[in-house]
Amino acid sequence: MTSFSAVFVKISHAHPDAAGFYRNFFGLCALSVLLVVRRERPVTARSPLLITALCGFFFFLDLVVWHRSIGYLGPGLATFLGNFQVIILAAVSVFVLGEKTRGMFIVSVALALTGLLMVLNPFTFTFHSDFGKGTALGLATSVCYAGYLITLRRAKHERYRASSVSVMWVTSLFCAAFFAAELFMTGGSFAIADASSGASLVAYGVIGQCIGWVIITRSLPHVKTSVAGLLLLSQPALSYLWDVLFFAHKAAPLEVAGVAIALGAIYLGSRSSR
Repeated sequence: MTSFSAVFVKISHAHPDAAGFYRNFFGLCALSVLLVVRRERPVTARSPLLITALCGFFFFLDLVVWHRSIGYLGPGLATFLGNFQVIILAAVSVFVLGEKTRGMFIVSVALALTGLLMVLNPFTFTFHSDFGKGTALGLATSVCYAGYLITLRRAKHERYRASSVSVMWVTSLFCAAFFAAELFMTGGSFAIADASSGASLVAYGVIGQCIGWVIITRSLPHVKTSVAGLLLLSQPALSYLWDVLFFAHKAAPLEVAGVAIALGAIYLGSRSSR
């Protein structure tokens, strides 16, 4: 589900920050319906509220740089780069959280990185091009994305007894507020071009923000941080596929091989954590 997020951003033709606002706004509307149906209330206790606010801030930063990276690179490569978060999460998992990891998992992380580097084709890389600018933004996305996943997992800690829907509701509320403030301060536009653009933004919020991330949030506390990061690499792999199918991205043999290696790494990482 979340692999279609970059596609919705691309076809909405909205300002990058407006797309971020509407993702969270429409996601918030859908999450509000779920709260009513489930008879739940948003997080209100101070500790989980603060960590969820921090989660919303990391998500705000993540979307700011990721949306601009999509503009330079397209949905596939921008999403691939953002998911270098797997290395950051693996490092936090081992050196900060003290989680044990097997040698096969380390190998799978190395393979995942190799696959992503093959897709980037570092032999022809330069920062003085749109590709280079998009790459820098994509790598910045990975740092913000890692911070988002770590704080999201923390917000779902069992001692807080907060449901996935309530956590995502508060996260979306804070993130939408950050985007609204940013747009007001910079004079950005909230305008939606047409009905097609509006439909894309609604789908972006309901599918990408509400349904997809509620499922992810429910799952994060039950797996290792490092394993979660590796499994989420399926998102950029599929986003790259949609880029090829929907936007006629010319897939070079080196890129295709990189995607295959990254998917193989996901499989190995999943098996090693069984």
